[in-house]
Amino acid sequence: MTARLLAGCGGAAVLAVLWGRPRLRSPRAAAIALAAAGGWPIVLMFGPWGHAGLSPARLSTGLGTLALSRVGAGLLALTAVAGALRHLSRRDAQGPRSAPIVAVLVAPIAVLALSARGLVPLALLLTLLPLAVAVRWGRVAGPGTLRAGAVRSGAITGVGLLAGVALASTVGLGRTAPPVVGICLALALAAAVGLVPFTPWGVLASGLPGADADLALTWCIPVGVLGSAILLAGLPGEAAAPLQVLLLGLGLATAVVWAAIAAAGSDPVRAAAVQAADVGLMVAGLSTGRLDGLLGTLLLLVVTLLVPAALTARAPAAVRVAGWLAAGGLPPLGAFPARLLILAAVSTVAFTPTALVTLAMGGLLLAGVRGALRGLRTPPEGGEEASSSAHRLAGVSRWLVAAAALGAGPLGPLVIPLVYGVHW
Repeated sequence: MTARLLAGCGGAAVLAVLWGRPRLRSPRAAAIALAAAGGWPIVLMFGPWGHAGLSPARLSTGLGTLALSRVGAGLLALTAVAGALRHLSRRDAQGPRSAPIVAVLVAPIAVLALSARGLVPLALLLTLLPLAVAVRWGRVAGPGTLRAGAVRSGAITGVGLLAGVALASTVGLGRTAPPVVGICLALALAAAVGLVPFTPWGVLASGLPGADADLALTWCIPVGVLGSAILLAGLPGEAAAPLQVLLLGLGLATAVVWAAIAAAGSDPVRAAAVQAADVGLMVAGLSTGRLDGLLGTLLLLVVTLLVPAALTARAPAAVRVAGWLAAGGLPPLGAFPARLLILAAVSTVAFTPTALVTLAMGGLLLAGVRGALRGLRTPPEGGEEASSSAHRLAGVSRWLVAAAALGAGPLGPLVIPLVYGVHW
């Protein structure tokens, strides 16, 4: 399994480099590059040589082994499909050209992170993700706020995760671990996925074109969220308790703050703020340790990864309206069932966290309605598109994404087993 994973990472990187050559810059080539970089683990997982029975949330002792779980493989396939659909629907000049570079930087790290079974390799790989973003953003945006934010998040993530490793009683976190381990890990994970008060990845990436925004939105956040679930499941009680409390508090604060910003902001800010608020809800749902919180998080990841392709400025008004209703969670469509599952998980904790989740859900619904109304009044950028095959493919992709984002929530009992292999 280890040799196949490493060979697959290397093969995906080589393939993405080949598609990144200047003469191959079409959206189709970019979509194939993303699919090759993130979709090959599915072949590894479900072939006759696969190991589909591995537990998705267990940490073994020692340095760990490379063994991709069914949930991790499903997440990688989802990110590959979401990234490919974004590039097919975007049709801008810079995004397709950047897609192979994004795949080379992030996809192999994401694959290895979701394959790690020990705290040390997981810590190192989660640290590498924001650092890879910092390197890329420094190239496309120049030195400044974007790169500084990515470097800061990478530094906080690395220091927190490695401090947790150093303070643990053993490298593999054996029978006992001090509470300070959970505190260090909570701060590190908050920085990795952009919880308040650290860098909001989605909001920072909203100022970047094309695939460079997908570095954070399509790869780093899902891997960081699933990494949080793995740590919560594998830590002993002395370290897991403070980790749960801090992640719940920071996740709820993130959800409420960015839901309020989404309800009041303009379209570019609104889309990024909805993303940031949903990340807070995912982390809050996971921190409860309940199955409905995990199911809600996995389902919300599906909607969150798909819906941005329906919100592009060139999309028809009907597609943007559908995308905003899915992102806002208009009952019973889009993100609403996923957020309802998270609400059910948090409601077992206390009244105040429950009230904060409902407040965030209300703000996100208001943001979705405002975005839908604006989409009705605003014509697509660039007017009517030409009837070339590339533009027709982009149009079909937008409609497909809008329908998938709207239906993913109500079809959750079918979507979650299909994507992640987790049964209700």
